[in-house]
Amino acid sequence: MLTTKDVSSNDLDKSLNFYVTDQHNPLIGDSKISSTIIFIDSGVDDYQSLVDGTVPGTEVIVLESTQDGVEQITKALQGRTDISAIHIVSHGSPGCLYLGNSQLSLDTLNHYLPQLKTWSTTDSATPILLYGCNVAAGDAGTEFLQRLHQITGTEIAASRNRTGNAALGGDWNLECCTGQIAVDSAFLPELMEVYQGVFAVSFSNANNFTVGTSPSAIATGDFDGDGDLDLVTANSDSDNVSVLLNNGAGSYTLSGNFAVGNLPVDIAVGDFNKDGNLDLVTADFGTPFTSSTDNTVSVLLGNGNGSFGSATQVNEGDIPLSVAVGDFDRDQDLDVAVGRFSSPGIVSVLFGNGTGSFPLTNDFTTGVSGFSTSVGDFNNDGNLDIVTGSGSNEVSLLLGNGTTTFQPSISIPTGVSFAAPDAVGDFNKDGNLDLVIGSGSGAENEIAVLLGNGNGTFGSPMPFTTGGGSEVAVGDFNSDGNLDIAAASDDQVSLLLGNGAGGFTPSGQFDVGSNPSSITVGDFNGDGKPDIATANSGSNNVSVLLNTSSSSMFALGSTTQVGDFRNDTDYLVADVNGDSESDLVELWNNNNKFFAATWISNGSGGFNLGSNTEVGDFRNDTNYLVADVNGDSESDLVELWNNNNKFFAATWISNGSGGFNLGSNTEVGDFRNDTDYLVADVNGDGDSDLIEVWNNNNNFFAATWISNGNGGFNLGSNTQVGDFRSDTDYLVADVNGDGDSDLIELWNNNNNFFAATWISNGSGGFSLGSNTQVGDFRSDTDYLVADVNGDGESDLIELWNNNNNFFAATWISNGNGGFSLGSNTQVGDFRDDTDYLVADVNGDGESDLIEVWNDNNNFFAATWISNGNGGFSLGSNTQVGDFRSDTDYLVTDLNGDNQSDLVELWNNNNNFFATSWLSI
Repeated sequence: MLTTKDVSSNDLDKSLNFYVTDQHNPLIGDSKISSTIIFIDSGVDDYQSLVDGTVPGTEVIVLESTQDGVEQITKALQGRTDISAIHIVSHGSPGCLYLGNSQLSLDTLNHYLPQLKTWSTTDSATPILLYGCNVAAGDAGTEFLQRLHQITGTEIAASRNRTGNAALGGDWNLECCTGQIAVDSAFLPELMEVYQGVFAVSFSNANNFTVGTSPSAIATGDFDGDGDLDLVTANSDSDNVSVLLNNGAGSYTLSGNFAVGNLPVDIAVGDFNKDGNLDLVTADFGTPFTSSTDNTVSVLLGNGNGSFGSATQVNEGDIPLSVAVGDFDRDQDLDVAVGRFSSPGIVSVLFGNGTGSFPLTNDFTTGVSGFSTSVGDFNNDGNLDIVTGSGSNEVSLLLGNGTTTFQPSISIPTGVSFAAPDAVGDFNKDGNLDLVIGSGSGAENEIAVLLGNGNGTFGSPMPFTTGGGSEVAVGDFNSDGNLDIAAASDDQVSLLLGNGAGGFTPSGQFDVGSNPSSITVGDFNGDGKPDIATANSGSNNVSVLLNTSSSSMFALGSTTQVGDFRNDTDYLVADVNGDSESDLVELWNNNNKFFAATWISNGSGGFNLGSNTEVGDFRNDTNYLVADVNGDSESDLVELWNNNNKFFAATWISNGSGGFNLGSNTEVGDFRNDTDYLVADVNGDGDSDLIEVWNNNNNFFAATWISNGNGGFNLGSNTQVGDFRSDTDYLVADVNGDGDSDLIELWNNNNNFFAATWISNGSGGFSLGSNTQVGDFRSDTDYLVADVNGDGESDLIELWNNNNNFFAATWISNGNGGFSLGSNTQVGDFRDDTDYLVADVNGDGESDLIEVWNDNNNFFAATWISNGNGGFSLGSNTQVGDFRSDTDYLVTDLNGDNQSDLVELWNNNNNFFATSWLSI
C-alpha cells in the first residue's frame, strides 16, 4: 500500500510515489485492485504495453482518439458503486489533460461540469490519479487540481514533472495531491521500469529529406500553388537554395536546387512582383573578411509550380547576415530588411516597387550586427518595425514611420550572449508583440523572453532553460490557445509550453538531424496542428517532426427538435434569460400573426422550450432584430415595419423566463425602399439603440434612435455619412474601443475598396474618422467586423477568392478610425457553398474564423485561430453534420465558457432540429 506524506505546509505538496519495486504484489482477488479502474488514452506512446502492464484484476478502458474522452469516462463510470480508485493516463501539460479528441483544462471545466460531478457519486473517498506530464506545474496546474477537487469532491493527484520513462526525464511519482491518498499502483513494477514513453505533447520521429550542402536557414511557403506548405533552405556551402515540395501528408520531394550568391546564410519568402506566386530572397555572406564584392542579396521570382527564375543579385553595402520581409513604407509592395555585419551595425531596407525590383535602398545604423532580423509592430502605431541583434547581449529596435524612414535605433538588453531576436509573438495575450531571444553562439542552453509594453519598450528579460538555445520558433503545439516555443540545438528540438501569461514550462526534447541551424513551424500534413522542421547543417538535410498531440475541435453536444417546419420560419441567437448561455428564438407566421418561441439552452448543448408569445401582426416587410433595449442583459426583440409610409419599431421585452411583453411602439422614420436599420449602442449606456441609414438626394444619412430604457426610442441626431453608391455597405463597430458604437462605410472606388469610419460622439451623432483603402475590388469580396488582436477595437476581415483559394486579409484598427494591413492568410479552398463566421473558439478574446463547407455530402467546420497579429493558423477540421440544402449554422456560446460553439439547424420530415457542436 502506498500513502501520501506531507512534504510542506502547502496542501498540494504531498507526494504519491509509485516505487519501482516489488514491495507490493497484490493478488487477483484483492478487493482494492478489483475495484480499481484505469483509463488509458490511445494517443499515448505504445498504449498497448500499458494495457498489458496493469496489475491483474485492474479494469482497463482504452479511450478512443476520435471521440470525446471526458464523455467516454463519464459513460464508463455511470452507475458504478464499486470503484476505489480512478487512474487516468494521457498526454498532459500544465493544467490540462488530452483525452480522446477533447481537452480537460481550466478553460473547459465549466463545459464538463455536469459530467465531472458524476465521477465521484459513488464515494467521496474515491481518488483520481492523473498520469500526464506537467499537469500540476505552475499556477495553472495548482488551480486545475484544486478546481477538479472542488467539482468532484474527491482527492486528486498529479505531477509537476514529466511522467513515464526515466531516460526521457520522467518518473512515476505524483508529487502533488489535494489531500491524503492511500492507493495501490495500477501498473506492475516491470512495466514502470521498461515503458519507453512519457505523457506529454508528442511528435513523430523525424523524417529527413536531403538538401544542398550545409543548409543554414529554412522557410515555408506554398511554392507550387497546391495549398500545402512547402520548404526551402539556403545552403551556405553549395551556394544555392533547395525547394522541397509537400505531398500534403508532410512528406517532401526535392523540386530543385537554384543558384544564388556566394555563401547564403539566411532566406525569406514573399510575393515581390505581385503575380500571386511566392518569391525568395537570400542574404549571401560572400567570401568572409575580404574586400570581395560577392556579398549580395539574391532575389528569385517564383513561377508558381515549384521552380524559380534565375537569381538577381543586389549589392548594396556590407556583408549581409539576415533578411526579413515586410511592407515598411505602406505602399502595398513588399520590402526587404537586411541585417549586415558591420561596426556599428547597419540594417539596409530595400524598398520594393511591386515588380520584383528594389530601386531604393536606405541604411539605418544600429548598435549591433544583424545576425538575426525580425519584423513586427512593437509600438502599435500600424507601422512595421525592425529588431536585429547578435554579437552582444543586446538587440536593436528600429521603429518604423510608415515611410522609407525609421526612428533612431533603441538598444534593448536581453541577458543572452550573441542575442538573436529569432521569433515574435504575443505570449501573455495582452495584444502587444513580445520577443524570443536565442543565443547566436549556440553555446548556451537558455533563451530569453521579453514582453512588449505596446509602446516600443519591453519588460525585463525572462530566462528559460532549453536543451540548447541557438534557433527558436513559435506555435501553439498543444492547442490550448497559448503560444509555445520550440528551440533547436545539439541535434534536438526542445519544447517549452506557454501558460498564456508569458511563462513557459519545458515539455520534452525531440531528435532531429546533425547540428540544426534553423527552425520553422507550419502545418505540414493538414491536420490542423503545428509541425516543426529544421535545417541541419551537419547532416545536409531537413528534419520534419509531425505533431501527434490531440488538437482542439468541436464535439457533438445534443440534438433537439426546435419547432415545426415552415417556409417563413427564422431563428435568431439571443440570451433571453441573461445567464450568458445563448438561446434560440424561433419566429414564424401563424394565421397572419407573428409568434416567437424561445428555446432555452440547458448549458450542455440542448434546448428546452421556454414560451410561445404573439409578437405582432403579419406583414410582408416586417423584420425582427435582437437587442437589449433596457440594459438588463436579457435579449429583447425589436419589430420593425411600415405603416402608411412610416416606419415603426415595437419592442418586445424579455420577461427573463422565455416570454416577451410589449414595451412600446415608436415611429422611427419615413418609409423608403432602401432604408436599413442597425442595432447599436451609440452612447455606451448598455441599452440598445437603432441606427436608421438611408439615401437622400444621393447622400447617405444616419439617424440615431436612442433607447429610453423602457422600450421606446427618441431621435438622437441626423448625420450625413457619405455619398450614395449602389454598392455601399454600412457595418456597426467600435473602432476606437470607447464603448460607443461607430459606423464603417464600405464602398468601391475605381476598383479599390475603401472604408470610412464615422465615429460616435456619444450623443447620437457621428463625425468622419478616416478613409482607408482596404483592398482591391472583387465581386465576391466580403468584409466582416472582428477584434483579431483582442484590444477592444473593431478590426475588419476581408475575405476573397484568388485562384480557387480563399484568403483573409486583416485590417487592424489604429484606434483613431483608420486601418492598417495586418496579414494575408490562405484560409481554405474555394467552394461555392463555403461560409465564414466570426467566432472566438478558444476564448482568448481574439476573433477567429470558422469555415463551414460541404464535402461529399458532409458538412465540415475548419477553425482558423487568430495569432493576435492579424494572421490565422488552422486549428482543426471537424465533421459537423450531414449535408442538407436548407441547413444553416449559427455561432453561439451555449454553455457560457466564453468559447464560441456552433448550432446546426435543419429540417427533417417537416420538423426543425438544432444540433449543437461545442468548442473544446
